[in-house]
Amino acid sequence: MSVYDKSLEQIQSSYQFTDLEMAKMDYTLKVFAYELSKLVFFFVFFAVIGKFSEFAVCLVALLPFRWISGGIHLKHYWSCFIFSFCFFAVILFMGEMFTLFFIGPVPSAKRKVMTKKQYTNKRFLSSLILLVYTILYFALQNVPHRSVVFWSIILQIIQLICAKLTRK
Repeated sequence: MSVYDKSLEQIQSSYQFTDLEMAKMDYTLKVFAYELSKLVFFFVFFAVIGKFSEFAVCLVALLPFRWISGGIHLKHYWSCFIFSFCFFAVILFMGEMFTLFFIGPVPSAKRKVMTKKQYTNKRFLSSLILLVYTILYFALQNVPHRSVVFWSIILQIIQLICAKLTRK
């Protein structure tokens, strides 16, 4: 038994968490660790090849969309890592409008089911963020890394389409 598993057992016995609560805690801790490890690698990789600022802008542009509207969620760490790496690489090395309103949100199957109101709110927020980014894109012609935000949005939309199609 690993130190991690022993720690979880200790937490469960100390605080009398149910098996379901422990499964959720385990999932959350693993997601956090996996995301952190991917980000560290991506930050280092893109810094070494001189694309750090572009990657940072791309990440900041994508975070609200991913958080609100979801996207593709792969089952294994390495398939997720490779997909994420390719996703960012395509954005950063390629360089509108399809509306997120008709596509998102596409939450992970592991997240709790959204109410109709939550779904509508997330759909509205996604569309609003897209509108703001689009206005900024056209209004700020001389901003560095402008194309990174554009391709971040386009590829997030494509990802949502794929996620939506695979859920049917």
